[in-house]
Amino acid sequence: MPGNRLVMSHAQESKAGTPRRRRRLSRRWRALIGVVAGLFLALTVATAELLVWPAQGMPAQVSAIVMLAGPGDRLPVALDLAGAQRARVLVLSLGYYG
Repeated sequence: MPGNRLVMSHAQESKAGTPRRRRRLSRRWRALIGVVAGLFLALTVATAELLVWPAQGMPAQVSAIVMLAGPGDRLPVALDLAGAQRARVLVLSLGYYG
């Protein structure tokens, strides 16, 4: 009977093999996704630049030279830096021997 049509819901159509149309995102959503992706990329590049590949070298002047206690002979290096007048203050850590 040609007059009788079977009406199916969208879920039934997709199960029956009929391809469903995909909804496109509105222009506003696509712009928002683009802005968020751009900000994420900028944050990633800035983080990599500052933390992964920091600037090399030593500054000419610092606030203080701090020598922490530990293995090895660190005192001559700290005294050499202080002798070169890299800082006005030299802090020596003797550690905890308790």
